[in-house]
Amino acid sequence: AEQEKQVREKDLAISPTNVGLESLSQFLERYAPMQLLFDRKRASNKVSLGRRLLSACFYVFCATRLSTSANASSSDPDLSDKENLEKILISDGRMALPHPNWTRKHDAILVLSIVLHGWLDIEKNLRKIVSDPSIKWGYPFEVSKNQPVQRMGRSELQNLKSTADRAAKVLNGHKETFNVTGFNKNLVVESFGLTHHGDDNQEEEGKEQWKVDQSLLHQASKKGDTSSQEAADLPAKRDLVKRAKAVIQKTIAMLDAGGVAAALAESEQKADDPNDDTNAESYGYTVINQADRCNILLAELVRALIKCSTKFASEARLLWNEVASEAAALHAMLAPQPDKAKEAGEMAKILEQIKLAKSASRTGTRQAKNILRVMIGEKPHPPRNNESMFPDADAIKNSSGPKGTAKKRVKKNEP
Repeated sequence: AEQEKQVREKDLAISPTNVGLESLSQFLERYAPMQLLFDRKRASNKVSLGRRLLSACFYVFCATRLSTSANASSSDPDLSDKENLEKILISDGRMALPHPNWTRKHDAILVLSIVLHGWLDIEKNLRKIVSDPSIKWGYPFEVSKNQPVQRMGRSELQNLKSTADRAAKVLNGHKETFNVTGFNKNLVVESFGLTHHGDDNQEEEGKEQWKVDQSLLHQASKKGDTSSQEAADLPAKRDLVKRAKAVIQKTIAMLDAGGVAAALAESEQKADDPNDDTNAESYGYTVINQADRCNILLAELVRALIKCSTKFASEARLLWNEVASEAAALHAMLAPQPDKAKEAGEMAKILEQIKLAKSASRTGTRQAKNILRVMIGEKPHPPRNNESMFPDADAIKNSSGPKGTAKKRVKKNEP
């Protein structure tokens, strides 16, 4: 009896920190129904613990942990779960946004919806999240009287209009090229208020199809008449999954390093200084600030170039030219503006990085594309065959320098 009591106390003390495969198996042998034990031994009924399932379990566990930690640390009982979670979530200010008007409030709603319905990379769970009427996404995915209106300065709005015109020109000039993996066409269209005009006959004649709609451009910039605004569609699954992973990973890392207090401090710092340039560099290269709407076109062009296969040489040349042209246009737009001196300096560095990557692509694409990857916040691919991860700028500069005088050909005397 004493031994059974000790075993029972040991079973009751099982927790995620001390459980193991052996102890879990013994626990099931003692307490599980016989049908469950029989089914567990059948090979056809075993659950396959693949990488996708384990990844889904990990992110649901982390999302639940974030929600629990936020509520436990809150000192205001009147705050909702969303408001508590919103206070501790951390995201990189230069990270790509799923939608131009995405905010930390949407991050909190996204995490809570994962807690409620499961990991959204699984189609069944995503459908539940999208169709759940209790999940209130707010502006711009729902129309309400209290949606925010943010007036933009004249120069800032002019910058947005200029970039929108270039985005329309790019889409009109190369319709098929930008229907590729990697280029988020919907994000570009929503960011710059583009609308599609004309029919198939006009498209075949080469007439413009994409045009800038000023009212939609104002809506994308939170400026204008709120009564005429329509609810936007939720971002695509891949964009929501990417955002959820990034926010959860960053916040969990801060919780593990310094607890909830550290996460709160970091989150408040990001809120007070949205232009914080802590992550302005990666591996020594300048990162594109994708939170700035004017940089979205450039970032998406870079993504398309990264995904472009070397088999399609003509498309790759076109993308290299478009990336360099857009970076040069952004720099020319920002340079004359005194309040944009910092952004102009960063864009000048980015333009030089693009030139370096283009030169490096003549000998190998991996090193060249690694520069592009870190520019949009992605991890570079590991090197191959003892080569370095990034190209040697000095070596490329010397190899592309002025060439010496060509030797004169001497015509040999015929015997």
